[in-house]
Amino acid sequence: MNTDYRMKIGFAKNRKTRRLAKRAGVDGILGLHALFEYTALNRPTGDLSGLTDEKITDICEYDDGNFAEILRETGWLDGEAGACVVHEWAEHQPEIIESVRMRDKKYRKATWARVRRQVAVVLLTPDAKCVYCGSVEDLTLDHIKPQSLGGTHDISNLVVACRTCNSSKNDKTVEEWCA
Repeated sequence: MNTDYRMKIGFAKNRKTRRLAKRAGVDGILGLHALFEYTALNRPTGDLSGLTDEKITDICEYDDGNFAEILRETGWLDGEAGACVVHEWAEHQPEIIESVRMRDKKYRKATWARVRRQVAVVLLTPDAKCVYCGSVEDLTLDHIKPQSLGGTHDISNLVVACRTCNSSKNDKTVEEWCA
């Protein structure tokens, strides 16, 4: 979980900040900080999709109108109501974006380790064989729907295959490979 976000030196003199201050005063600047904090904690990629303008205004604790619209007009939010992103969030918050990538990578690695343990039992059974050719030699795991096409490490997407068939199938679906 992120516990901070970056604030660039010169933030106070930034033209968007000045426009926001002129339009919404100190409450607007505080509201922007509240949005940054919320985003770092809850939407670390900067994507606020699914949040209504009313919800964004509530997050920012702004009581004088539609703050989400003010943020769009001053350049702090990109996109339409319900499909907003914080302007250049990834560029200005690379540590937060990287922490999301690392967390996702650790999750995928842990999931794959769990699946490998489950499948090891299948591979070690006396009747394990390649689902494609029936070979019992040099068995591996094959993704029915290849990872490159969005396939997961879920046990329902994995089968036992010999290395020859698995290598030959590569990143094709079973239908493509058999054709």
